[in-house]
Amino acid sequence: GSVQQIATPREIYDTPANRFVAGFIGSPPMNTLEGAIADGAFVAPEGKVPVAGLAPRQGAIFGFRPEDSRIVEPDAADLKGTVYACELTGNETIVTVQCGKAQVVVKMDKHYDVPANTAVGIAIDRDKVCVFDAATGDRIRA
Repeated sequence: GSVQQIATPREIYDTPANRFVAGFIGSPPMNTLEGAIADGAFVAPEGKVPVAGLAPRQGAIFGFRPEDSRIVEPDAADLKGTVYACELTGNETIVTVQCGKAQVVVKMDKHYDVPANTAVGIAIDRDKVCVFDAATGDRIRA
């Protein structure tokens, strides 16, 4: 093995150096979706999310943490999908959403509950997203 990143736990969690670190730290781990950067946004069949300062490129991996997103109506969303499952864990509900080929996890309030196969949108805190190079896994920075 090799050291992937040296930093405080908070820095590693908030600003992972690469896709491996992003997926390794956190429970549930960081969500990732494949797509491209075009016209100042991450673009995929599931939606479009503005990402400031990144040059256009194919082969981008978009990442966001479950707690940095929320379920919204599909027409108010950055990403769209269908509910795969809702799991009440006590003080929160873990919602797994099928977004194209990927499943992503969103942490919601303990009272959130909708049936499987419900169409939903996901709104993402744009200040907390990560973008990685699909070929190398390294984080792409503005």
